[in-house]
Amino acid sequence: MRSAPHLLVVDDDREIRDLLTSLLARRGYKVTAARDEHAMRWALSNSQIDLVILDVMLPGKDGLAICRELSAEASPAIIMLTARGEATDRVVGLEMGADDYVAKPFDVHELEARIKAVLRRHRAAGGEPAGERHAALNFAGWTLDLRQRQLTSPDGVLVDVTSGEFDLLAVFAERPNRVLSRNQLLDIAHGRGSDPFDRSIDIRVVTGPAEVQGAIHAFNQMQERLQRFIDDRMQMVAAMSHDLRTPITRLRLRTEYLDDATQRAKALCDLDEMEHMINEVLGFARDEAQVGTSVNLDLSSMLQTICDDMADKGHRLEYVARAHPKVWCRANAIRRCLTNVIDNAVKYGRAARIALSTEGQDVVVHVDDRGPGIPAELREQVFRPFFRADASRNRDSGGTGLGLSVARNIARAHGGDVELADRRRGGLRVIVRLPGRIAPPDLPADAPATGDSADQPGGGRLPDPKIS
Repeated sequence: MRSAPHLLVVDDDREIRDLLTSLLARRGYKVTAARDEHAMRWALSNSQIDLVILDVMLPGKDGLAICRELSAEASPAIIMLTARGEATDRVVGLEMGADDYVAKPFDVHELEARIKAVLRRHRAAGGEPAGERHAALNFAGWTLDLRQRQLTSPDGVLVDVTSGEFDLLAVFAERPNRVLSRNQLLDIAHGRGSDPFDRSIDIRVVTGPAEVQGAIHAFNQMQERLQRFIDDRMQMVAAMSHDLRTPITRLRLRTEYLDDATQRAKALCDLDEMEHMINEVLGFARDEAQVGTSVNLDLSSMLQTICDDMADKGHRLEYVARAHPKVWCRANAIRRCLTNVIDNAVKYGRAARIALSTEGQDVVVHVDDRGPGIPAELREQVFRPFFRADASRNRDSGGTGLGLSVARNIARAHGGDVELADRRRGGLRVIVRLPGRIAPPDLPADAPATGDSADQPGGGRLPDPKIS
């Protein structure tokens, strides 16, 4: 009979560590807990660990850097456990060698299911640790020994490389035929704890007159100052995410000790509501901090996709495109702007009619609904973050009060605006106005366009209701 799997929980939050240890022990696992890398290393050297549940934000060396080191050693399977749940964070965690990635707050039943799946895959692979299965990498006759950190040429000669060169070579050797950005290289090679302005992976060749070199140096300094500002904001959002999600994680784990199923269900419902509000707040803060890449966007195609997605969820919409303009914008931001406005219309107005047109040099989107509308005296206030027309702030009668605020901020950041007006036959009209330029001054007007659906004609009509 196979003995119970031995799990190692590594988390700096004592309550989460204790709760997870207790809950997983009740489910038949042998569990050891550690608060940092030092305690984790001691447990690994003194026990046969089958799986490590590793938090990302640890004191000292962070979990991603630890994961990268463990994946190159004879280590057990790894599940990352973190409050940083963005897609890019999950990708980096998996690239570091983690077998799975669970974002806080989480349900303990889901975590247990993931533990079972990872252990099952681990046994199917022969029970060998991931690091042992890939202790050496071979390419074009060269051998890269990840455990001894040695590089051997096709002639069998050991080649001297620095630690940084070895890490960078390992990143590329483990990901053949992949294009990796500078930030991805920093994250994978050095972990999230690396300095975002570390130039160790850059090859910078500056030649020419002293004036040119001076201009290049000044430009690089300006770029680094801007990047530092953006990075500080994103670090703030990451810290907020950790500090807000961690208490909810504790509360979710504590609900497992409630014997009354009805009360447990109600408590989980309240926690879901809290998590939704936190996600809205963090999304708002993240949008404020991020600077995306602008593209030529086929707006009619994007609107068609948004409407199709909402129609698939059972919402009643009608979409009419009277023009097929392209706008120079940050596509993800504009998608969120339009989605927020349309989502409000179908939520409070029962149905929505979306019309795309042009007015002079502007691109205009009208979103009409048949709801109760918004009183004229409140129409500016509803754009304030967290403002709710319902003074009771009952969740049944409204959201977090961020949807329109986010939409207007995005539109104004693009040189446009979001305004409110009455519909002639009752209801509310939301007007999203964007400048109709299709490329910045330094790019040709025929720069390639980007849309959500390639080669879509862009305007369509959804077969459901007509709003008269």
